[in-house]
Order: sequence, then structure tokens, then C-alpha cells
Amino acid sequence: ILFAVLPKVDISNIVAGLGISFAKIFKLDDWVKINGIEGKVVEMTPRSTKILTFDNSIVNIPNTEVGGAIIENMAHPTGAYRLNIHLEIVPMDYNFVEEKLLIAAANTVGVLEDPEPFVAFLGQGDSAQIFEVYFFIEDYSERAYYVQAVWREVWSICEEFGILMSTPQREHFIKPLG
Repeated sequence: ILFAVLPKVDISNIVAGLGISFAKIFKLDDWVKINGIEGKVVEMTPRSTKILTFDNSIVNIPNTEVGGAIIENMAHPTGAYRLNIHLEIVPMDYNFVEEKLLIAAANTVGVLEDPEPFVAFLGQGDSAQIFEVYFFIEDYSERAYYVQAVWREVWSICEEFGILMSTPQREHFIKPLG
């Protein structure tokens, strides 16, 4: 009798909501990305899932859309979130650079010790050695802060040890008029 008064869309949302709850794809307070919308799950009702975005707005997603969406849950399987920064260094001993970059990431307050940070040497670019520094944090909503904090440590240690960031050089030739 209840279903007779509910619109078809509501029935679909309720059924999808039950499927989401039973599948345990995410739970309240998980940081997720659903169809490109990223944020913290703040409410799950039979009809919809509400996401608090990084911009501090609420997005209400109907459960029929959630049920068919590609969902990325950053809170599982663990609460450690991996971030990275990409940098290009004027060529020098890459082992030395890698060692200093690891120290910079490990010295950043809030970067997790387990899993520990690591550095990937990606090879030689046009005029630079290319590195990525990977590190893990606990609170994904603070990722911008931690990326900036790691960058500050990297800059500081590069200055201390004479490691130079590469800056592309470009020449422009302008044909004289006339």
C-alpha cells in the first residue's frame, strides 16, 4: 500500500539506497568521489546520499545515480591517503637528490611514517631530472595543506643543499616589421 502512493523515482531511490547500505561501499564520514563529485559523506537517507564538498557545499545525489556510479572511497581499505608532488631538478647525482627529498617528506609534520614516504626518479626530461615525492596523510580533507607543507620542506632542503629546481628556458624570435 505504501508503494502505491510513492512515485516510481522514489521507489527506485529507496531500492538503490538499500543496495548501497547492504554493499557497504562507503559509510558516514568517508571521503568519496561519486561521478566526479568529491567530498565527505554526511548523510545517507533512503532517497539520497549527501556529500560535503571541499568547497563546503552540500551535494545531494539521488541513490539511483549513486547505485550506478563509479565510486572511489579514499577511506578504505585504510585511512592513509597517498599524495604526491612532481618536481624537476637541474641534473646532479640523483641518489643525493632522492635522499634529500625523502628527508624533506619525512620531516613534514603530519606526514605518516607508516606507510613511509618514497621518491620515484622518473628519468631525464628536456633539461631536468624528474622526481615525484609520494607521502601519506590521515585527513584527506587537509590534503592542500599537506601538499603545501611538503613543498615548503622540499624548497628548504633544496636551498640548504644546493639542489636547484629546473626552469624551462624559452627563446622567442620576432620578425621585424617592414
